Amino acid sequence: MVGKKPSLIRVAVVVGLVMVACLVFIQPFQKPPRRVQMAAPAAAPPSPVRPSGLVGVDSTALFAHIRGTKAKGVVVNAWASWCASCKGDFPVLLGLEKTFGESIELAFVSVDEPETEPEAVEMLRGFGAKLPSFIATEPLESFKPAMNPKWPGMLPATFLFDRDAKLRYFWGGPVLETDLVPLLKRYLAGEHIDGEANFALAPGAVTR
Repeated sequence: MVGKKPSLIRVAVVVGLVMVACLVFIQPFQKPPRRVQMAAPAAAPPSPVRPSGLVGVDSTALFAHIRGTKAKGVVVNAWASWCASCKGDFPVLLGLEKTFGESIELAFVSVDEPETEPEAVEMLRGFGAKLPSFIATEPLESFKPAMNPKWPGMLPATFLFDRDAKLRYFWGGPVLETDLVPLLKRYLAGEHIDGEANFALAPGAVTR
Protein backbone atom coordinates (compact mmCIF):
# COMPACT_ATOMS: atom_id res chain seq x y z
CA MET A 1 0.00 0.00 0.00
CA VAL A 2 2.86 2.34 0.79
CA GLY A 3 4.38 1.77 -2.64
CA LYS A 4 1.21 2.97 -4.38
CA LYS A 5 1.36 6.52 -2.86
CA PRO A 6 3.96 7.83 -5.32
CA SER A 7 1.92 6.45 -8.19
CA LEU A 8 -1.20 8.23 -6.91
CA ILE A 9 0.75 11.43 -6.52
CA ARG A 10 2.08 11.13 -10.06
CA VAL A 11 -1.44 10.54 -11.38
CA ALA A 12 -2.74 13.55 -9.49
CA VAL A 13 0.08 15.72 -10.87
CA VAL A 14 -0.58 14.51 -14.41
CA VAL A 15 -4.31 15.15 -14.08
CA GLY A 16 -3.62 18.67 -12.74
CA LEU A 17 -1.28 19.44 -15.63
CA VAL A 18 -3.85 18.22 -18.14
CA MET A 19 -6.54 20.47 -16.61
CA VAL A 20 -4.24 23.49 -16.71
CA ALA A 21 -3.39 22.80 -20.33
CA CYS A 22 -7.08 22.55 -21.17
CA LEU A 23 -7.78 25.87 -19.51
CA VAL A 24 -4.94 27.51 -21.43
CA PHE A 25 -6.26 26.32 -24.79
CA ILE A 26 -9.95 26.78 -24.08
CA GLN A 27 -9.92 30.30 -22.58
CA PRO A 28 -8.97 32.18 -25.74
CA PHE A 29 -12.03 30.79 -27.51
CA GLN A 30 -14.48 31.90 -24.88
CA LYS A 31 -17.03 34.49 -26.05
CA PRO A 32 -15.65 37.95 -25.23
CA PRO A 33 -17.69 40.05 -22.84
CA ARG A 34 -20.39 42.13 -24.55
CA ARG A 35 -19.47 45.73 -25.06
CA VAL A 36 -22.13 48.27 -24.26
CA GLN A 37 -22.38 50.66 -27.18
CA MET A 38 -23.02 54.25 -26.17
CA ALA A 39 -25.60 56.07 -28.24
CA ALA A 40 -24.18 58.89 -30.30
CA PRO A 41 -25.15 62.30 -28.95
CA ALA A 42 -28.05 63.89 -30.80
CA ALA A 43 -27.00 66.53 -33.27
CA ALA A 44 -27.89 70.06 -32.17
CA PRO A 45 -30.48 71.78 -34.39
CA PRO A 46 -29.00 74.38 -36.71
CA SER A 47 -28.97 77.84 -35.20
CA PRO A 48 -31.24 80.37 -36.96
CA VAL A 49 -28.75 83.13 -36.10
CA ARG A 50 -26.75 83.99 -39.21
CA PRO A 51 -23.16 85.29 -39.23
CA SER A 52 -24.50 88.82 -39.63
CA GLY A 53 -26.41 88.49 -36.36
CA LEU A 54 -29.82 88.44 -38.01
CA VAL A 55 -32.21 85.59 -37.19
CA GLY A 56 -33.27 83.62 -40.23
CA VAL A 57 -36.98 82.77 -40.45
CA ASP A 58 -39.38 81.43 -43.02
CA SER A 59 -43.10 82.17 -42.88
CA THR A 60 -43.78 79.11 -40.70
CA ALA A 61 -41.20 80.15 -38.11
CA LEU A 62 -42.43 83.74 -38.19
CA PHE A 63 -46.04 82.69 -37.57
CA ALA A 64 -44.89 80.44 -34.72
CA HIS A 65 -43.13 83.45 -33.19
CA ILE A 66 -46.31 85.52 -33.55
CA ARG A 67 -48.44 82.83 -31.89
CA GLY A 68 -45.99 82.70 -28.99
CA THR A 69 -46.08 86.41 -28.28
CA LYS A 70 -47.75 87.93 -25.25
CA ALA A 71 -48.70 91.03 -27.21
CA LYS A 72 -52.24 91.58 -28.48
CA GLY A 73 -50.96 92.24 -31.96
CA VAL A 74 -47.75 92.04 -33.97
CA VAL A 75 -46.77 94.57 -36.62
CA VAL A 76 -44.42 92.95 -39.16
CA ASN A 77 -42.46 95.19 -41.50
CA ALA A 78 -40.82 93.70 -44.59
CA TRP A 79 -37.95 95.81 -45.83
CA ALA A 80 -34.50 95.80 -47.42
CA SER A 81 -31.34 97.85 -47.02
CA TRP A 82 -31.47 98.96 -50.66
CA CYS A 83 -35.08 100.18 -50.36
CA ALA A 84 -35.05 103.99 -50.01
CA SER A 85 -38.74 104.15 -49.07
CA CYS A 86 -38.18 101.67 -46.24
CA LYS A 87 -36.05 104.19 -44.37
CA GLY A 88 -39.07 106.43 -43.88
CA ASP A 89 -40.95 103.65 -42.07
CA PHE A 90 -38.38 103.07 -39.35
CA PRO A 91 -39.02 106.18 -37.21
CA VAL A 92 -42.80 105.67 -37.43
CA LEU A 93 -42.64 101.98 -36.52
CA LEU A 94 -40.05 102.36 -33.78
CA GLY A 95 -42.34 104.93 -32.15
CA LEU A 96 -44.98 102.22 -31.60
CA GLU A 97 -43.23 100.92 -28.49
CA LYS A 98 -43.49 104.30 -26.81
CA THR A 99 -47.17 104.61 -27.78
CA PHE A 100 -48.41 101.07 -27.14
CA GLY A 101 -45.84 99.45 -24.86
CA GLU A 102 -46.12 95.65 -24.76
CA SER A 103 -49.61 95.62 -26.31
CA ILE A 104 -48.12 95.78 -29.80
CA GLU A 105 -44.96 93.92 -30.79
CA LEU A 106 -42.83 95.09 -33.70
CA ALA A 107 -40.93 92.68 -35.93
CA PHE A 108 -38.66 93.83 -38.76
CA VAL A 109 -38.08 91.19 -41.45
CA SER A 110 -35.34 91.97 -43.94
CA VAL A 111 -35.52 90.43 -47.39
CA ASP A 112 -31.87 91.24 -48.13
CA GLU A 113 -29.65 88.79 -49.95
CA PRO A 114 -26.63 87.39 -48.03
CA GLU A 115 -24.23 89.84 -49.66
CA THR A 116 -26.20 92.86 -48.37
CA GLU A 117 -26.87 91.58 -44.84
CA PRO A 118 -24.09 93.73 -43.34
CA GLU A 119 -25.77 96.84 -44.78
CA ALA A 120 -29.10 95.69 -43.31
CA VAL A 121 -27.57 95.30 -39.84
CA GLU A 122 -25.90 98.71 -40.15
CA MET A 123 -29.24 100.26 -41.12
CA LEU A 124 -31.01 98.68 -38.14
CA ARG A 125 -28.39 99.94 -35.75
CA GLY A 126 -28.45 103.38 -37.34
CA PHE A 127 -32.14 103.74 -36.54
CA GLY A 128 -31.74 102.28 -33.05
CA ALA A 129 -33.76 99.15 -33.77
CA LYS A 130 -33.40 96.30 -31.29
CA LEU A 131 -31.24 93.35 -32.30
CA PRO A 132 -31.42 90.53 -33.11
CA SER A 133 -33.85 91.16 -35.94
CA PHE A 134 -35.28 88.82 -38.56
CA ILE A 135 -34.29 88.05 -42.13
CA ALA A 136 -36.40 85.97 -44.51
CA THR A 137 -34.77 82.68 -45.54
CA GLU A 138 -37.72 81.53 -47.60
CA PRO A 139 -37.84 82.30 -51.35
CA LEU A 140 -40.03 85.35 -51.94
CA GLU A 141 -42.18 83.32 -54.32
CA SER A 142 -43.53 81.40 -51.32
CA PHE A 143 -42.91 83.99 -48.57
CA LYS A 144 -45.13 86.66 -50.18
CA PRO A 145 -48.35 84.61 -50.54
CA ALA A 146 -47.85 83.15 -47.07
CA MET A 147 -47.78 86.65 -45.59
CA ASN A 148 -50.65 87.94 -47.74
CA PRO A 149 -51.86 86.52 -51.08
CA LYS A 150 -52.60 90.11 -52.16
CA TRP A 151 -49.02 91.28 -51.61
CA PRO A 152 -47.41 91.64 -55.02
CA GLY A 153 -44.00 92.20 -53.46
CA MET A 154 -43.58 95.94 -53.12
CA LEU A 155 -41.37 97.27 -50.34
CA PRO A 156 -41.86 98.39 -47.72
CA ALA A 157 -44.82 96.23 -46.73
CA THR A 158 -46.33 96.16 -43.26
CA PHE A 159 -48.71 93.61 -41.76
CA LEU A 160 -50.78 93.57 -38.59
CA PHE A 161 -51.32 90.06 -37.22
CA ASP A 162 -53.33 89.11 -34.17
CA ARG A 163 -51.95 86.63 -31.63
CA ASP A 164 -53.35 83.74 -33.69
CA ALA A 165 -51.20 84.88 -36.63
CA LYS A 166 -54.29 85.97 -38.56
CA LEU A 167 -53.68 88.90 -40.87
CA ARG A 168 -55.83 91.83 -39.79
CA TYR A 169 -54.44 94.72 -41.85
CA PHE A 170 -51.98 95.28 -44.66
CA TRP A 171 -50.04 98.33 -45.79
CA GLY A 172 -48.65 97.86 -49.30
CA GLY A 173 -46.23 100.75 -49.23
CA PRO A 174 -44.99 103.30 -46.67
CA VAL A 175 -46.95 103.60 -43.44
CA LEU A 176 -48.31 106.94 -42.30
CA GLU A 177 -48.33 107.64 -38.58
CA THR A 178 -51.68 109.41 -38.93
CA ASP A 179 -53.14 106.18 -40.33
CA LEU A 180 -51.19 103.57 -38.37
CA VAL A 181 -51.58 104.79 -34.79
CA PRO A 182 -55.38 105.44 -34.87
CA LEU A 183 -55.95 102.06 -36.55
CA LEU A 184 -53.94 100.21 -33.91
CA LYS A 185 -55.87 101.99 -31.16
CA ARG A 186 -59.12 100.86 -32.74
CA TYR A 187 -57.77 97.32 -33.05
CA LEU A 188 -56.80 97.21 -29.38
CA ALA A 189 -60.25 98.53 -28.49
CA GLY A 190 -61.78 95.49 -30.19
CA GLU A 191 -63.12 97.20 -33.30
CA HIS A 192 -63.30 95.45 -36.65
CA ILE A 193 -60.45 96.99 -38.65
CA ASP A 194 -59.67 94.25 -41.17
CA GLY A 195 -58.58 95.74 -44.48
CA GLU A 196 -55.64 97.18 -46.34
CA ALA A 197 -54.06 100.48 -47.26
CA ASN A 198 -53.37 100.33 -50.98
CA PHE A 199 -50.65 102.83 -51.77
CA ALA A 200 -50.63 101.72 -55.37
CA LEU A 201 -53.81 103.77 -55.74
CA ALA A 202 -52.82 106.77 -53.62
CA PRO A 203 -50.96 107.36 -50.35
CA GLY A 204 -53.29 106.36 -47.54
CA ALA A 205 -56.08 105.10 -49.80
CA VAL A 206 -57.93 102.32 -48.02
CA THR A 207 -59.78 99.39 -49.53
CA ARG A 208 -61.79 96.96 -47.42
